[in-house]
Amino acid sequence: MRKHSWFTIIALLSLLWVVPAPAHSQDDKPEVVINHTVVKEETTLKVETYFSVRFPNGEAVTVDKIAATNIVLPVSQQTIPATPIDPTTPIKIAIVLDQSGSMADYVPIVKEAAIRAVDEAPAGALIGLFTFTRLSSDQEYLPKVDFTEDRNLVKNYIRDSYISEPGGETCLYTAAYLTTNFMLNRLQPVERRAIVLFTDGKDEDINGNQCSDKSVIDVTTKANPRPGTITPIYTIGLCAGGNCARINPEVLNQISSETQALAVQGAPDTMGDKFFQIMNSIKNQKMARGDLRPCGDTQATLRVELVDGTEVANTIALGQTKCYLPIASKAKISNIQALPLEQKYSFNFTVTNNSPVEMNKIEVKASNPNGIIAHTETISVSIPSQGTQDVALQMSDTALKDAGKYTLQVFAYSSEGFLFTSQEGKTELLATEAFNHVPIPITFDIRSNPVVDYTQDTIRIDDVEIGDEQKIIDPKFTFYRVRLLRENLQVFESDRFPLDPTNPKIAIPLATIPQELIPTEQQTTLNMQIILETSNVRPIESPIKSFLFPVKPKEPFLKRYGVYVLIALVIIAIGAGFWYLWRNRKPKASNVPMPYNPPTQAFNRIDLPGVNPAARQNPNQPQQQQQQSAVRPAPNSAANQPARYNNPASSANASIPTAHFDGGMPDNGATMIYTPPVSQGRQQQLNVRVVQTPDRSQLQNQTITMFPCTIGRSEASVIITGDKLLSRQHVEISLIGGQFYVADLSKNGLFINEQRQQANTPIQLRLPTTIRLGQDTYIELSQ
Repeated sequence: MRKHSWFTIIALLSLLWVVPAPAHSQDDKPEVVINHTVVKEETTLKVETYFSVRFPNGEAVTVDKIAATNIVLPVSQQTIPATPIDPTTPIKIAIVLDQSGSMADYVPIVKEAAIRAVDEAPAGALIGLFTFTRLSSDQEYLPKVDFTEDRNLVKNYIRDSYISEPGGETCLYTAAYLTTNFMLNRLQPVERRAIVLFTDGKDEDINGNQCSDKSVIDVTTKANPRPGTITPIYTIGLCAGGNCARINPEVLNQISSETQALAVQGAPDTMGDKFFQIMNSIKNQKMARGDLRPCGDTQATLRVELVDGTEVANTIALGQTKCYLPIASKAKISNIQALPLEQKYSFNFTVTNNSPVEMNKIEVKASNPNGIIAHTETISVSIPSQGTQDVALQMSDTALKDAGKYTLQVFAYSSEGFLFTSQEGKTELLATEAFNHVPIPITFDIRSNPVVDYTQDTIRIDDVEIGDEQKIIDPKFTFYRVRLLRENLQVFESDRFPLDPTNPKIAIPLATIPQELIPTEQQTTLNMQIILETSNVRPIESPIKSFLFPVKPKEPFLKRYGVYVLIALVIIAIGAGFWYLWRNRKPKASNVPMPYNPPTQAFNRIDLPGVNPAARQNPNQPQQQQQQSAVRPAPNSAANQPARYNNPASSANASIPTAHFDGGMPDNGATMIYTPPVSQGRQQQLNVRVVQTPDRSQLQNQTITMFPCTIGRSEASVIITGDKLLSRQHVEISLIGGQFYVADLSKNGLFINEQRQQANTPIQLRLPTTIRLGQDTYIELSQ
């Protein structure tokens, strides 16, 4: 008996050794945790949900233990397969470390555990590091290390700069609130995120009161700003001396559970494992993607089936979405009737709209006997939600060319642009009905190619055939219109032209066609269609005919532009005539330049041959000066013709203007010549002041004492630059008999009182006065 007892004990112990204990009890069922959801409204509702499956103790279920994943729409009763895959977007993890004074004894342990957590983070994760003691929610809260892929940068800060601040307080809730707010402001809604919060104490200051100005509710509300956008807050509590009362585990568990995260607590020697457990949970996140067509669904269910048959699920928030799958029922087509004179078919369409959106568009398709869609037409309707309506519709039959049995099909669209489906067959074709089609007994065909005739400026068709055996066409009221197409796109349609059905000829004036369609450099190909209109039937369209549109020949130059050339020549001739008259105009009497009139006593008489010149010498004048004379030329001689002005003071023997006297002194064949008197008083001077010129730097004031002097752009006594119309030597000023004279030496003119003066002619100046040179240079002359 004793021998059997020992044998039984050994057998039981062996069985316990061989059969391992189950990892989890029957009640220890895993759960689906929705970490983040991205919803995009396109032609379908695209949903990407990031989730993980884990047991209550935080242990993650690996993806190889997942058999199937589906997204279920409860209202629309749709189930969409969604195979879990590894997320393609990186996750941003914020590690938040407590720096309060109570942490002083555990800094080395926390450093080692945090560094291990950084190493265990998911591949491609961006990690940011935050620390906290006393905080206020209105202060700026920035990371010590901003989010980066450089893990060594984060670990170096933890190793070298993380310390406990003596007397530091634990404002836990404010730190969690500010970190969440930072991530919401920094990240886009579609970006994944997580917060790992570490502390060794409650939220309290040195007096035992709450340190934070925010509450747990503020934290969880901030982490759930909108459906599908959650910032998970994983919490790690350090139980010092095996006592977890200081960290308030209930509060940490509440923060994590309401943000779809995990809360763990443990002794200092387990901190490394706790950090690893958190990172492993984040690392096992998967993504399920589905293209949904909800209609009235504000949420969906993510259903996960494990390989052991266990099925777990959780809710995905969708928000208010469009109706992607409107449903109609009892759709029916009836009463199809031909309207030959209108070239239409009428029919009735009855339907019940079972969706929460309006049905506002019907699409009608007619397929020919070969099953090819011959015509598609869209008709506007208004069938409200949950309403039944019988709608009278009409469809054109102009595209139904062949006789035979056609099929009418009806589709419907919602006000949001989505196709209705039938409640019974789950198809988008709501109703179908067959009918027989007989075309109008009139044939209309283009038998010859269109020809572009530039000599007649028309496009003509010489051979058009109209078949009318039943004499339907009214010959007194028959017209045609021309339609031009480039490929299948209509580019022109003409007005109506009368047509004789007994002798049909088509001629379209080129002047009625848009000029951009007429090629100018390279020939092009267009398509033409003729529309026949008569009083008894609707318009009949001919088959489309292609034709070559050549480049218009260029006309001879004189034929095209002769009139314009003639007009231009006439304008030039008239302009030249006006210019000639203006150039040779006579000055007004009040502005006639004063001729030179020297005093008579300054003239000396020189005897002709045979007269004793000594008898007429002036004893008061030197002999040499009396010999400075010149014989006056005959009045009609070449020497007396106009010549370029030469100042008498410029040469000792130069001739000067002479005066002829009919009375007074006897003229015994002698010539009178003027000899300027010798100046007996002070030296004459002239003040030249430039008062206006294009270049203001050339405004100047000079006093001239040497005559003759010149004014010009260069090589002159007074130089003025900047006026392009000034000549190098524009005018010359001379002093003759105590009077100042000015002469124009230029091509661009001298103006006195805004009257142009004759060139190369000395004009006496009445000082003070202002003269203009060229176009815009004004000079004031005074003594």
